[in-house]
Amino acid sequence: MMKTDYIIDYTNESKYKKLERALKKYNMIAFNKLNSEYYPALRNGNFAGERVSVNKKDNTAKYELTLPGDKVFTTVHGMAKLHYTVDLNDKKVMLDTITPTDILLEGHMSELATYKGIMISKANASKDKFKIDLLNILNDSGKQQKEEPQRSENEIEKEVVVEEKKETISSDRLKGLKTSAILIIIGNVLYWILEYRTSNDINPFSEFLTGVLLGISVGINIIGIVLLVSYIVKNKEK
Repeated sequence: MMKTDYIIDYTNESKYKKLERALKKYNMIAFNKLNSEYYPALRNGNFAGERVSVNKKDNTAKYELTLPGDKVFTTVHGMAKLHYTVDLNDKKVMLDTITPTDILLEGHMSELATYKGIMISKANASKDKFKIDLLNILNDSGKQQKEEPQRSENEIEKEVVVEEKKETISSDRLKGLKTSAILIIIGNVLYWILEYRTSNDINPFSEFLTGVLLGISVGINIIGIVLLVSYIVKNKEK
């Protein structure tokens, strides 16, 4: 016979057994885990779960042990937990309760109804249905987000750099177009001035000045036309 260090007892055995039977009915995974793993561990002095309080005077400690269970049930009704107290003096483990107590006791007394395949409380049916609907909406939303391709930070940064380059190139080309237009206008204005001076004042200096201005006018026009043609060609390539 295997030697055990601690004795398991109950704070309220009748109530606890009801909770245990309901757990077996609605959460078989948790029930099997309790009997095959957690109860033997407690007998051997291995206190699983979170220690929530300590009474130094009585040399006792209270624990909460989270049990496995259905994710949707847990979200609607709360985590299934075993609450127990360890008496270090008497080497005794007192099983206090299993939560969520209300839904388990209700499930022990009568068959619980279901909504969309999930167990609901008769006393809080509308509240439980609302939680289930909300959970389904959140799950559907999460699935849609997962289906959308996720871009890395590097990819986003590269796209930003490319867009900035495009904006810079576009801005430079627009400046080139404005410059070409201004140069063509200046060239034509100089030509009109030459025409006016030629018709009203003819002398050697005037002829020299006319030649210089004519050269400048032609040069400016050529530069303006070259810039304009360059802008048109680059736009077609784009």
